[in-house]
Amino acid sequence: MKRKGCLIPLIAILIIIIVLIVIMVTVGTQNNTVSNKKDSPDSTSISKEYIKSLTEEQGKEIDTVLSKCGIENISSIEHDKLLDNAHKKDETGYRIMCDRADNVILYLDKKMKVYLLIYADNKLYSKGKVKYTLQDFTFSTKEASDYMISCQDKVKAILKSPKSADFPNITEWSFSKTKKKIIVQGYVDAENSFGAELRSEFQFTFDKKTNSIQSFIFDGQEQIKN
Repeated sequence: MKRKGCLIPLIAILIIIIVLIVIMVTVGTQNNTVSNKKDSPDSTSISKEYIKSLTEEQGKEIDTVLSKCGIENISSIEHDKLLDNAHKKDETGYRIMCDRADNVILYLDKKMKVYLLIYADNKLYSKGKVKYTLQDFTFSTKEASDYMISCQDKVKAILKSPKSADFPNITEWSFSKTKKKIIVQGYVDAENSFGAELRSEFQFTFDKKTNSIQSFIFDGQEQIKN
């Protein structure tokens, strides 16, 4: 009987310890949950991150328009007071920087809805409709590289000494797009028929739809013209 009497307090102590452990684990889990909720900010639109006065709904509407116009990987949206009221009263203007361009102009009306979106004087979005995308007027690195290689081959074909041709790196080339054309400009250092090295400038104009060469000017002389 004495041994049983000794076991009862031990069992009681063990039960108390187990209960305390369960309580501590439960409280700790609840605290972690609350902490995680505090540490995890509410999801917000990209536009709202830069334009604090927007509501979540307004921000998402602007994000949708920007996405449809091909404006992605945005690094900043800054208000420019000089752009305000450019087209109508209570209009605000913003400059957008993204991976393809560093000066896309965004105009919001007094209800903070997209009124106009412009890049290089081209209206990407106007009157509630997408007119063009940013890709229609800019180049990816791969696109520029493909055009550069294609133009180099065409230039070498008319040189007296194609093996001597030395073209600059891609940063010294010029690539531009209009609504209907793609224009590529560059230069080459190469030997002439007398062995003297000369620098010649060239320009290619491609049809945007067919990607065919419409014009090739080399040293001021038209080589191809359609």
